Amino acid sequence: MKKSIFKIAVPTLALGLAFAPMASAAPNDVSQKTVISVKSDSKSKGVVQKLNAKEKEAIKKLSSITKNLSKVEVNVKQLSTATVYFYAKAATTPISSRVEAEFYSSTSGKLKANANQLKALKKQVDHVAKKYKNTDAVAASYKKISDLNKEVSVGSKNLTDLHNQFKTIAIAEEAKKQFILINNSITKIEANIAELSKATVEFYAKAFSDSTITSTVEGKFYSIYSATFKANTTQLQSLKKQLDSVAKYNDAVAVAAANKKISDLTNLNSVASKNLTDLHTQFKAKVTAEEAAKQFISINNKITNVEASVAELTKATVEFYAKAANDATITAHVESNFYSSTSSKLKANTNHLKELKKQLDVVAKNYTDTNAVAVADKKISDLNNSISVTSKNLNDLHTSFKAKLKAEEAKKQLAPITDNISKVEASVAELTKATVDFYTKAATNSSVTIQVEAEFYAKTSGALLSNTKQLLNLKNQLDVFVKTYGTSVEVTTAISKINAQNKAIVLAVDTLTNFHTNFKPVPPTTTNP
Repeated sequence: MKKSIFKIAVPTLALGLAFAPMASAAPNDVSQKTVISVKSDSKSKGVVQKLNAKEKEAIKKLSSITKNLSKVEVNVKQLSTATVYFYAKAATTPISSRVEAEFYSSTSGKLKANANQLKALKKQVDHVAKKYKNTDAVAASYKKISDLNKEVSVGSKNLTDLHNQFKTIAIAEEAKKQFILINNSITKIEANIAELSKATVEFYAKAFSDSTITSTVEGKFYSIYSATFKANTTQLQSLKKQLDSVAKYNDAVAVAAANKKISDLTNLNSVASKNLTDLHTQFKAKVTAEEAAKQFISINNKITNVEASVAELTKATVEFYAKAANDATITAHVESNFYSSTSSKLKANTNHLKELKKQLDVVAKNYTDTNAVAVADKKISDLNNSISVTSKNLNDLHTSFKAKLKAEEAKKQLAPITDNISKVEASVAELTKATVDFYTKAATNSSVTIQVEAEFYAKTSGALLSNTKQLLNLKNQLDVFVKTYGTSVEVTTAISKINAQNKAIVLAVDTLTNFHTNFKPVPPTTTNP
Protein backbone atom coordinates (compact mmCIF):
# COMPACT_ATOMS: atom_id res chain seq x y z
CA MET A 1 0.00 0.00 0.00
CA LYS A 2 1.32 3.51 -0.82
CA LYS A 3 2.07 5.53 2.30
CA SER A 4 2.59 9.01 0.77
CA ILE A 5 -1.08 9.96 0.91
CA PHE A 6 -1.38 9.15 4.59
CA LYS A 7 1.87 10.95 5.38
CA ILE A 8 0.26 14.15 4.12
CA ALA A 9 -3.41 13.62 4.88
CA VAL A 10 -3.29 12.14 8.38
CA PRO A 11 -1.21 14.88 10.10
CA THR A 12 -3.35 17.55 8.45
CA LEU A 13 -6.49 15.86 9.76
CA ALA A 14 -4.94 15.45 13.18
CA LEU A 15 -4.24 19.18 13.35
CA GLY A 16 -7.78 19.87 12.25
CA LEU A 17 -9.17 17.71 15.02
CA ALA A 18 -6.82 19.13 17.61
CA PHE A 19 -7.80 22.73 16.90
CA ALA A 20 -11.46 22.16 16.03
CA PRO A 21 -13.93 24.11 18.22
CA MET A 22 -15.08 21.59 20.81
CA ALA A 23 -17.39 23.79 22.93
CA SER A 24 -16.75 21.34 25.69
CA ALA A 25 -17.15 21.74 29.37
CA ALA A 26 -17.15 19.83 32.58
CA PRO A 27 -20.33 18.10 33.72
CA ASN A 28 -21.38 21.21 35.73
CA ASP A 29 -20.38 23.71 33.05
CA VAL A 30 -23.91 24.96 32.47
CA SER A 31 -24.44 25.95 36.09
CA GLN A 32 -20.97 27.54 36.27
CA LYS A 33 -21.62 29.72 33.25
CA THR A 34 -24.91 30.78 34.74
CA VAL A 35 -23.22 31.79 37.97
CA ILE A 36 -20.54 33.72 36.10
CA SER A 37 -23.12 35.62 34.11
CA VAL A 38 -24.99 36.51 37.26
CA LYS A 39 -21.79 37.69 38.94
CA SER A 40 -20.95 39.84 35.93
CA ASP A 41 -24.38 41.44 36.08
CA SER A 42 -23.93 42.00 39.82
CA LYS A 43 -20.63 43.82 39.25
CA SER A 44 -22.02 45.92 36.42
CA LYS A 45 -25.10 46.86 38.28
CA GLY A 46 -23.62 46.65 41.67
CA VAL A 47 -26.48 44.59 42.80
CA VAL A 48 -26.03 41.02 43.96
CA GLN A 49 -28.83 38.94 42.65
CA LYS A 50 -29.53 35.34 43.43
CA LEU A 51 -30.78 32.85 40.94
CA ASN A 52 -34.50 32.80 41.03
CA ALA A 53 -36.32 29.67 41.90
CA LYS A 54 -37.30 28.98 38.24
CA GLU A 55 -33.70 29.13 37.03
CA LYS A 56 -32.57 26.82 39.84
CA GLU A 57 -35.31 24.36 39.00
CA ALA A 58 -34.29 24.40 35.32
CA ILE A 59 -30.64 23.77 36.24
CA LYS A 60 -31.72 20.89 38.45
CA LYS A 61 -33.79 19.36 35.64
CA LEU A 62 -30.88 19.79 33.21
CA SER A 63 -28.34 18.14 35.53
CA SER A 64 -28.72 14.57 34.17
CA ILE A 65 -28.87 15.89 30.59
CA THR A 66 -25.63 17.82 31.18
CA LYS A 67 -23.92 14.66 32.47
CA ASN A 68 -25.03 12.70 29.39
CA LEU A 69 -23.80 15.51 27.12
CA SER A 70 -20.42 15.27 28.81
CA LYS A 71 -20.36 11.51 28.17
CA VAL A 72 -21.16 12.09 24.50
CA GLU A 73 -18.42 14.73 24.34
CA VAL A 74 -15.84 12.36 25.82
CA ASN A 75 -16.91 9.52 23.49
CA VAL A 76 -16.73 11.73 20.39
CA LYS A 77 -13.24 12.89 21.36
CA GLN A 78 -12.18 9.28 21.89
CA LEU A 79 -13.55 8.25 18.49
CA SER A 80 -11.84 11.19 16.76
CA THR A 81 -8.54 10.35 18.46
CA ALA A 82 -8.93 6.64 17.59
CA THR A 83 -9.61 7.57 13.96
CA VAL A 84 -6.46 9.69 13.70
CA TYR A 85 -4.38 7.00 15.40
CA PHE A 86 -5.77 4.13 13.27
CA TYR A 87 -5.19 5.79 9.90
CA ALA A 88 -1.81 7.20 11.00
CA LYS A 89 -0.81 3.63 11.82
CA ALA A 90 -2.26 2.42 8.50
CA ALA A 91 0.13 4.80 6.71
CA THR A 92 3.17 2.97 8.09
CA THR A 93 1.93 -0.52 8.94
CA PRO A 94 0.13 -2.85 6.47
CA ILE A 95 -3.52 -3.18 7.48
CA SER A 96 -5.87 -5.42 5.52
CA SER A 97 -8.96 -4.03 3.80
CA ARG A 98 -11.12 -6.26 5.98
CA VAL A 99 -9.67 -4.83 9.22
CA GLU A 100 -10.05 -1.26 7.90
CA ALA A 101 -13.62 -1.91 6.79
CA GLU A 102 -14.49 -3.30 10.22
CA PHE A 103 -12.92 -0.25 11.95
CA TYR A 104 -14.75 2.14 9.63
CA SER A 105 -18.08 0.38 10.10
CA SER A 106 -17.70 0.23 13.88
CA THR A 107 -16.55 3.87 14.31
CA SER A 108 -19.15 5.19 11.86
CA GLY A 109 -21.83 3.30 13.78
CA LYS A 110 -20.68 4.75 17.09
CA LEU A 111 -20.69 8.32 15.70
CA LYS A 112 -24.21 7.76 14.40
CA ALA A 113 -25.20 6.46 17.83
CA ASN A 114 -23.84 9.68 19.39
CA ALA A 115 -25.80 11.74 16.86
CA ASN A 116 -28.96 9.83 17.81
CA GLN A 117 -28.14 10.34 21.50
CA LEU A 118 -27.84 14.09 20.91
CA LYS A 119 -31.24 14.09 19.19
CA ALA A 120 -32.75 12.36 22.21
CA LEU A 121 -31.06 14.81 24.63
CA LYS A 122 -32.29 17.79 22.59
CA LYS A 123 -35.84 16.49 22.96
CA GLN A 124 -35.29 16.35 26.72
CA VAL A 125 -33.99 19.97 26.70
CA ASP A 126 -37.02 20.96 24.61
CA HIS A 127 -39.21 19.50 27.32
CA VAL A 128 -37.39 21.57 30.01
CA ALA A 129 -37.52 24.71 27.85
CA LYS A 130 -41.24 24.26 27.34
CA LYS A 131 -41.75 24.20 31.10
CA TYR A 132 -39.17 26.79 32.27
CA LYS A 133 -38.83 28.89 29.14
CA ASN A 134 -35.46 29.75 27.57
CA THR A 135 -33.32 30.31 30.68
CA ASP A 136 -29.55 30.73 30.58
CA ALA A 137 -29.12 27.10 31.55
CA VAL A 138 -31.42 25.97 28.72
CA ALA A 139 -29.58 28.18 26.22
CA ALA A 140 -26.24 26.77 27.36
CA SER A 141 -27.55 23.20 26.88
CA TYR A 142 -28.77 23.99 23.38
CA LYS A 143 -25.38 25.47 22.50
CA LYS A 144 -23.60 22.43 23.92
CA ILE A 145 -25.76 20.08 21.81
CA SER A 146 -25.15 22.21 18.71
CA ASP A 147 -21.38 22.20 19.28
CA LEU A 148 -21.33 18.44 19.82
CA ASN A 149 -23.38 17.85 16.67
CA LYS A 150 -20.74 19.81 14.75
CA GLU A 151 -18.02 17.67 16.33
CA VAL A 152 -19.87 14.49 15.32
CA SER A 153 -20.27 15.81 11.76
CA VAL A 154 -16.60 16.78 11.53
CA GLY A 155 -15.56 13.41 12.99
CA SER A 156 -17.81 11.52 10.54
CA LYS A 157 -16.50 13.51 7.57
CA ASN A 158 -12.89 12.99 8.61
CA LEU A 159 -13.55 9.27 9.09
CA THR A 160 -15.19 8.98 5.65
CA ASP A 161 -12.39 10.95 3.95
CA LEU A 162 -9.71 8.73 5.47
CA HIS A 163 -11.73 5.61 4.63
CA ASN A 164 -12.02 6.69 0.99
CA GLN A 165 -8.30 7.52 0.84
CA PHE A 166 -7.51 4.07 2.25
CA LYS A 167 -9.73 2.38 -0.34
CA THR A 168 -8.17 4.35 -3.18
CA ILE A 169 -4.67 3.33 -2.13
CA ALA A 170 -5.76 -0.28 -1.59
CA ILE A 171 -7.34 -0.41 -5.04
CA ALA A 172 -4.21 1.04 -6.64
CA GLU A 173 -1.93 -1.45 -4.90
CA GLU A 174 -4.24 -4.35 -5.74
CA ALA A 175 -4.34 -3.18 -9.36
CA LYS A 176 -0.53 -3.33 -9.58
CA LYS A 177 -0.48 -6.82 -8.10
CA GLN A 178 -3.24 -7.83 -10.50
CA PHE A 179 -1.27 -6.43 -13.45
CA ILE A 180 1.70 -8.63 -12.54
CA LEU A 181 -0.59 -11.68 -12.35
CA ILE A 182 -2.17 -10.78 -15.70
CA ASN A 183 1.26 -10.55 -17.34
CA ASN A 184 2.24 -13.90 -15.85
CA SER A 185 -0.97 -15.48 -17.20
CA ILE A 186 -0.32 -13.99 -20.65
CA THR A 187 3.17 -15.51 -20.64
CA LYS A 188 1.76 -18.93 -19.67
CA ILE A 189 -0.84 -18.80 -22.45
CA GLU A 190 1.87 -17.81 -24.94
CA ALA A 191 3.89 -20.88 -23.97
CA ASN A 192 0.77 -23.05 -24.05
CA ILE A 193 -0.18 -21.98 -27.59
CA ALA A 194 3.35 -22.65 -28.83
CA GLU A 195 3.30 -26.08 -27.22
CA LEU A 196 -0.15 -26.93 -28.63
CA SER A 197 0.81 -25.81 -32.15
CA LYS A 198 3.99 -27.91 -32.14
CA ALA A 199 2.17 -30.97 -30.74
CA THR A 200 -0.59 -30.64 -33.37
CA VAL A 201 1.85 -30.67 -36.29
CA GLU A 202 3.82 -33.61 -34.87
CA PHE A 203 0.72 -35.69 -34.05
CA TYR A 204 -0.90 -35.42 -37.49
CA ALA A 205 2.40 -35.94 -39.31
CA LYS A 206 2.54 -39.30 -37.54
CA ALA A 207 -1.20 -40.00 -37.81
CA PHE A 208 -1.25 -39.92 -41.62
CA SER A 209 1.43 -42.63 -41.82
CA ASP A 210 0.92 -44.67 -38.65
CA SER A 211 -2.00 -47.13 -38.67
CA THR A 212 -1.83 -47.54 -34.89
CA ILE A 213 -3.37 -44.09 -34.50
CA THR A 214 -7.03 -45.01 -34.67
CA SER A 215 -10.08 -42.75 -34.96
CA THR A 216 -10.60 -43.07 -31.21
CA VAL A 217 -7.05 -41.94 -30.45
CA GLU A 218 -7.27 -39.06 -32.93
CA GLY A 219 -10.73 -38.12 -31.68
CA LYS A 220 -9.49 -37.82 -28.10
CA PHE A 221 -6.47 -35.78 -29.22
CA TYR A 222 -8.64 -33.42 -31.24
CA SER A 223 -11.24 -33.07 -28.47
CA ILE A 224 -8.66 -32.25 -25.79
CA TYR A 225 -6.64 -29.82 -27.93
CA SER A 226 -9.72 -28.12 -29.38
CA ALA A 227 -11.08 -27.60 -25.87
CA THR A 228 -7.71 -26.20 -24.78
CA PHE A 229 -7.65 -23.70 -27.66
CA LYS A 230 -11.18 -22.62 -26.72
CA ALA A 231 -10.12 -22.30 -23.09
CA ASN A 232 -7.21 -20.09 -24.20
CA THR A 233 -9.61 -17.85 -26.12
CA THR A 234 -11.89 -17.55 -23.11
CA GLN A 235 -8.95 -16.85 -20.79
CA LEU A 236 -7.53 -14.19 -23.11
CA GLN A 237 -10.92 -12.47 -23.21
CA SER A 238 -11.05 -12.58 -19.43
CA LEU A 239 -7.50 -11.20 -19.15
CA LYS A 240 -8.43 -8.34 -21.53
CA LYS A 241 -11.33 -7.38 -19.24
CA GLN A 242 -9.09 -7.61 -16.18
CA LEU A 243 -6.43 -5.49 -17.91
CA ASP A 244 -8.99 -2.83 -18.81
CA SER A 245 -10.09 -2.65 -15.17
CA VAL A 246 -6.55 -2.06 -13.81
CA ALA A 247 -5.13 -0.03 -16.73
CA LYS A 248 -5.55 3.41 -15.12
CA TYR A 249 -3.53 2.34 -12.07
CA ASN A 250 -0.52 1.05 -14.03
CA ASP A 251 2.12 2.28 -16.45
CA ALA A 252 0.47 3.14 -19.78
CA VAL A 253 3.33 1.75 -21.89
CA ALA A 254 3.31 -1.56 -20.00
CA VAL A 255 -0.47 -1.78 -20.32
CA ALA A 256 -0.30 -1.10 -24.07
CA ALA A 257 2.33 -3.84 -24.46
CA ALA A 258 0.15 -6.29 -22.55
CA ASN A 259 -2.86 -5.35 -24.68
CA LYS A 260 -0.90 -5.96 -27.88
CA LYS A 261 0.34 -9.30 -26.62
CA ILE A 262 -3.24 -10.38 -25.82
CA SER A 263 -4.33 -9.36 -29.34
CA ASP A 264 -1.41 -11.19 -30.97
CA LEU A 265 -2.00 -14.32 -28.91
CA THR A 266 -5.72 -14.28 -29.74
CA ASN A 267 -4.87 -14.29 -33.47
CA LEU A 268 -2.17 -16.93 -33.02
CA ASN A 269 -4.55 -19.13 -31.01
CA SER A 270 -7.20 -18.77 -33.72
CA VAL A 271 -4.74 -19.79 -36.47
CA ALA A 272 -3.54 -22.79 -34.47
CA SER A 273 -7.12 -23.84 -33.70
CA LYS A 274 -8.08 -23.63 -37.41
CA ASN A 275 -5.03 -25.70 -38.37
CA LEU A 276 -6.08 -28.35 -35.83
CA THR A 277 -9.63 -28.45 -37.25
CA ASP A 278 -8.37 -28.73 -40.85
CA LEU A 279 -6.03 -31.62 -40.00
CA HIS A 280 -8.82 -33.31 -38.02
CA THR A 281 -11.15 -33.05 -41.05
CA GLN A 282 -8.48 -34.50 -43.38
CA PHE A 283 -7.78 -37.37 -41.01
CA LYS A 284 -11.49 -38.19 -40.74
CA ALA A 285 -11.81 -38.28 -44.54
CA LYS A 286 -8.88 -40.71 -44.77
CA VAL A 287 -10.20 -42.94 -42.00
CA THR A 288 -13.75 -42.79 -43.37
CA ALA A 289 -12.65 -44.17 -46.73
CA GLU A 290 -10.70 -46.99 -45.06
CA GLU A 291 -13.48 -47.75 -42.62
CA ALA A 292 -16.10 -47.84 -45.40
CA ALA A 293 -14.40 -50.82 -47.05
CA LYS A 294 -14.09 -52.68 -43.73
CA GLN A 295 -17.64 -51.81 -42.76
CA PHE A 296 -19.05 -53.08 -46.07
CA ILE A 297 -17.42 -56.49 -45.56
CA SER A 298 -18.82 -56.63 -42.03
CA ILE A 299 -22.32 -55.69 -43.24
CA ASN A 300 -22.23 -58.37 -45.95
CA ASN A 301 -21.22 -61.01 -43.42
CA LYS A 302 -24.08 -59.99 -41.14
CA ILE A 303 -26.56 -60.14 -44.02
CA THR A 304 -25.39 -63.70 -44.73
CA ASN A 305 -25.90 -64.61 -41.07
CA VAL A 306 -29.46 -63.25 -41.16
CA GLU A 307 -30.12 -65.19 -44.36
CA ALA A 308 -29.05 -68.44 -42.68
CA SER A 309 -31.15 -67.65 -39.60
CA VAL A 310 -34.30 -66.96 -41.65
CA ALA A 311 -33.87 -70.22 -43.61
CA GLU A 312 -33.42 -72.17 -40.38
CA LEU A 313 -36.48 -70.58 -38.74
CA THR A 314 -38.63 -71.22 -41.82
CA LYS A 315 -37.65 -74.91 -41.89
CA ALA A 316 -38.12 -75.31 -38.12
CA THR A 317 -41.62 -73.78 -38.29
CA VAL A 318 -42.82 -76.21 -40.95
CA GLU A 319 -41.35 -79.24 -39.15
CA PHE A 320 -42.67 -78.27 -35.70
CA TYR A 321 -46.29 -77.78 -36.73
CA ALA A 322 -46.23 -80.89 -38.94
CA LYS A 323 -45.28 -82.86 -35.82
CA ALA A 324 -47.68 -80.92 -33.56
CA ALA A 325 -50.65 -81.98 -35.69
CA ASN A 326 -50.29 -85.62 -34.58
CA ASP A 327 -48.10 -85.54 -31.47
CA ALA A 328 -49.99 -85.24 -28.16
CA THR A 329 -46.76 -84.49 -26.28
CA ILE A 330 -46.67 -81.05 -27.86
CA THR A 331 -48.79 -79.20 -25.32
CA ALA A 332 -50.09 -75.64 -25.43
CA HIS A 333 -47.15 -74.57 -23.26
CA VAL A 334 -44.61 -76.18 -25.58
CA GLU A 335 -46.26 -74.68 -28.67
CA SER A 336 -46.52 -71.25 -27.03
CA ASN A 337 -42.83 -71.28 -26.18
CA PHE A 338 -41.93 -72.29 -29.73
CA TYR A 339 -44.19 -69.63 -31.24
CA SER A 340 -42.92 -66.90 -28.91
CA SER A 341 -39.27 -67.79 -29.47
CA THR A 342 -39.57 -68.09 -33.26
CA SER A 343 -41.64 -64.91 -33.55
CA SER A 344 -39.08 -62.98 -31.47
CA LYS A 345 -36.21 -64.27 -33.59
CA LEU A 346 -37.98 -63.26 -36.80
CA LYS A 347 -38.63 -59.77 -35.37
CA ALA A 348 -35.01 -59.55 -34.25
CA ASN A 349 -33.92 -60.41 -37.80
CA THR A 350 -36.21 -57.68 -39.16
CA ASN A 351 -34.72 -55.12 -36.77
CA HIS A 352 -31.24 -56.32 -37.60
CA LEU A 353 -31.90 -55.90 -41.33
CA LYS A 354 -33.29 -52.41 -40.69
CA GLU A 355 -30.10 -51.47 -38.86
CA LEU A 356 -27.93 -53.05 -41.57
CA LYS A 357 -29.82 -51.03 -44.21
CA LYS A 358 -29.01 -47.82 -42.32
CA GLN A 359 -25.36 -48.82 -42.04
CA LEU A 360 -25.24 -49.73 -45.75
CA ASP A 361 -26.70 -46.34 -46.71
CA VAL A 362 -23.98 -44.60 -44.69
CA VAL A 363 -21.20 -46.76 -46.10
CA ALA A 364 -22.49 -46.27 -49.66
CA LYS A 365 -21.58 -42.57 -49.45
CA ASN A 366 -17.89 -43.42 -49.04
CA TYR A 367 -17.59 -46.86 -50.71
CA THR A 368 -16.61 -46.84 -54.37
CA ASP A 369 -17.99 -50.27 -55.43
CA THR A 370 -21.58 -49.26 -56.19
CA ASN A 371 -22.46 -52.64 -57.76
CA ALA A 372 -21.59 -54.50 -54.57
CA VAL A 373 -23.70 -52.04 -52.58
CA ALA A 374 -26.67 -52.62 -54.93
CA VAL A 375 -26.39 -56.41 -54.51
CA ALA A 376 -26.32 -56.10 -50.72
CA ASP A 377 -29.29 -53.73 -50.81
CA LYS A 378 -31.34 -56.22 -52.87
CA LYS A 379 -30.44 -59.08 -50.54
CA ILE A 380 -31.74 -57.09 -47.56
CA SER A 381 -35.00 -56.42 -49.42
CA ASP A 382 -35.43 -60.11 -50.37
CA LEU A 383 -34.77 -61.24 -46.80
CA ASN A 384 -37.38 -58.81 -45.46
CA ASN A 385 -39.93 -60.39 -47.82
CA SER A 386 -38.91 -63.90 -46.72
CA ILE A 387 -39.32 -62.94 -43.07
CA SER A 388 -42.80 -61.52 -43.77
CA VAL A 389 -43.88 -64.77 -45.47
CA THR A 390 -42.46 -66.96 -42.68
CA SER A 391 -44.02 -64.73 -39.98
CA LYS A 392 -47.44 -64.99 -41.62
CA ASN A 393 -47.13 -68.76 -41.95
CA LEU A 394 -46.06 -69.01 -38.30
CA ASN A 395 -49.04 -66.92 -37.16
CA ASP A 396 -51.49 -68.99 -39.24
CA LEU A 397 -50.16 -72.29 -37.87
CA HIS A 398 -50.18 -70.90 -34.33
CA THR A 399 -53.81 -69.81 -34.73
CA SER A 400 -54.82 -73.23 -36.12
CA PHE A 401 -53.04 -75.03 -33.29
CA LYS A 402 -54.77 -72.87 -30.67
CA ALA A 403 -58.16 -73.56 -32.30
CA LYS A 404 -57.48 -77.30 -32.21
CA LEU A 405 -56.46 -77.15 -28.54
CA LYS A 406 -59.47 -75.01 -27.72
CA ALA A 407 -61.84 -77.54 -29.24
CA GLU A 408 -60.18 -80.38 -27.32
CA GLU A 409 -60.23 -78.40 -24.10
CA ALA A 410 -63.90 -77.49 -24.63
CA LYS A 411 -64.76 -81.15 -24.93
CA LYS A 412 -62.89 -81.91 -21.68
CA GLN A 413 -64.56 -79.04 -19.84
CA LEU A 414 -68.08 -79.94 -21.07
CA ALA A 415 -67.84 -83.64 -20.17
CA PRO A 416 -68.15 -83.30 -16.35
CA ILE A 417 -71.05 -80.87 -16.77
CA THR A 418 -73.02 -83.26 -18.97
CA ASP A 419 -72.15 -86.15 -16.63
CA ASN A 420 -73.55 -84.24 -13.68
CA ILE A 421 -76.70 -83.39 -15.63
CA SER A 422 -77.16 -87.11 -16.29
CA LYS A 423 -76.66 -87.83 -12.58
CA VAL A 424 -79.35 -85.29 -11.69
CA GLU A 425 -81.61 -86.84 -14.32
CA ALA A 426 -81.15 -90.29 -12.77
CA SER A 427 -81.66 -88.89 -9.27
CA VAL A 428 -84.93 -87.16 -10.20
CA ALA A 429 -86.23 -90.32 -11.89
CA GLU A 430 -85.27 -92.37 -8.84
CA LEU A 431 -86.93 -89.90 -6.42
CA THR A 432 -90.08 -89.79 -8.54
CA LYS A 433 -90.32 -93.59 -8.58
CA ALA A 434 -89.54 -93.82 -4.85
CA THR A 435 -92.33 -91.33 -4.10
CA VAL A 436 -94.94 -93.36 -5.97
CA ASP A 437 -93.72 -96.63 -4.45
CA PHE A 438 -93.70 -95.21 -0.91
CA TYR A 439 -97.19 -93.77 -0.96
CA THR A 440 -98.60 -96.86 -2.74
CA LYS A 441 -97.28 -98.95 0.11
CA ALA A 442 -98.44 -96.40 2.70
CA ALA A 443 -102.01 -96.66 1.45
CA THR A 444 -102.30 -100.25 2.69
CA ASN A 445 -99.53 -100.70 5.20
CA SER A 446 -100.12 -99.65 8.78
CA SER A 447 -96.37 -99.68 9.46
CA VAL A 448 -96.09 -96.36 7.59
CA THR A 449 -96.86 -94.09 10.47
CA ILE A 450 -97.17 -90.32 10.46
CA GLN A 451 -93.57 -90.04 11.67
CA VAL A 452 -92.26 -92.41 8.98
CA GLU A 453 -94.14 -90.49 6.30
CA ALA A 454 -92.89 -87.13 7.61
CA GLU A 455 -89.29 -88.33 7.50
CA PHE A 456 -89.73 -89.63 3.97
CA TYR A 457 -91.32 -86.37 2.85
CA ALA A 458 -88.55 -84.25 4.37
CA LYS A 459 -85.81 -86.43 2.91
CA THR A 460 -87.33 -86.56 -0.58
CA SER A 461 -88.23 -82.87 -0.79
CA GLY A 462 -84.69 -82.03 0.39
CA ALA A 463 -83.18 -84.25 -2.29
CA LEU A 464 -85.36 -82.62 -4.96
CA LEU A 465 -84.34 -79.16 -3.73
CA SER A 466 -80.69 -80.22 -3.84
CA ASN A 467 -81.16 -81.33 -7.45
CA THR A 468 -82.69 -77.95 -8.27
CA LYS A 469 -79.64 -76.17 -6.84
CA GLN A 470 -77.34 -78.56 -8.66
CA LEU A 471 -79.09 -77.78 -11.96
CA LEU A 472 -78.76 -74.05 -11.30
CA ASN A 473 -75.05 -74.47 -10.63
CA LEU A 474 -74.63 -76.55 -13.79
CA LYS A 475 -76.45 -73.86 -15.80
CA ASN A 476 -74.02 -71.24 -14.45
CA GLN A 477 -71.10 -73.47 -15.43
CA LEU A 478 -72.53 -73.75 -18.93
CA ASP A 479 -72.86 -69.96 -19.16
CA VAL A 480 -69.18 -69.58 -18.23
CA PHE A 481 -68.28 -72.32 -20.68
CA VAL A 482 -70.15 -70.55 -23.50
CA LYS A 483 -68.32 -67.27 -22.79
CA THR A 484 -64.99 -69.09 -23.06
CA TYR A 485 -65.58 -71.64 -25.80
CA GLY A 486 -68.78 -70.51 -27.51
CA THR A 487 -71.95 -72.54 -28.08
CA SER A 488 -72.32 -75.90 -29.81
CA VAL A 489 -74.85 -78.72 -30.38
CA GLU A 490 -73.62 -80.39 -27.20
CA VAL A 491 -74.17 -77.19 -25.19
CA THR A 492 -77.68 -76.75 -26.61
CA THR A 493 -78.53 -80.37 -25.73
CA ALA A 494 -77.21 -79.92 -22.19
CA ILE A 495 -79.30 -76.78 -21.68
CA SER A 496 -82.39 -78.61 -22.96
CA LYS A 497 -81.77 -81.43 -20.48
CA ILE A 498 -81.45 -78.94 -17.61
CA ASN A 499 -84.75 -77.32 -18.57
CA ALA A 500 -86.41 -80.76 -18.84
CA GLN A 501 -85.11 -81.81 -15.42
CA ASN A 502 -86.28 -78.57 -13.83
CA LYS A 503 -89.78 -79.35 -15.13
CA ALA A 504 -89.50 -82.95 -13.92
CA ILE A 505 -88.50 -81.70 -10.45
CA VAL A 506 -91.49 -79.33 -10.35
CA LEU A 507 -93.78 -82.24 -11.27
CA ALA A 508 -92.12 -84.52 -8.71
CA VAL A 509 -92.48 -81.85 -6.00
CA ASP A 510 -96.17 -81.40 -6.86
CA THR A 511 -96.73 -85.15 -6.71
CA LEU A 512 -94.85 -85.46 -3.41
CA THR A 513 -96.72 -82.52 -1.89
CA ASN A 514 -100.08 -83.92 -3.01
CA PHE A 515 -99.32 -87.34 -1.51
CA HIS A 516 -98.05 -85.72 1.68
CA THR A 517 -101.11 -83.53 2.05
CA ASN A 518 -103.58 -86.38 1.54
CA PHE A 519 -101.68 -88.94 3.58
CA LYS A 520 -103.71 -90.82 6.19
CA PRO A 521 -102.04 -93.62 8.09
CA VAL A 522 -103.68 -97.07 7.97
CA PRO A 523 -104.93 -98.06 11.42
CA PRO A 524 -103.21 -101.12 12.83
CA THR A 525 -105.32 -104.32 12.79
CA THR A 526 -106.43 -105.73 16.18
CA THR A 527 -106.70 -109.47 16.98
CA ASN A 528 -109.69 -110.74 19.15
CA PRO A 529 -108.68 -112.87 22.15
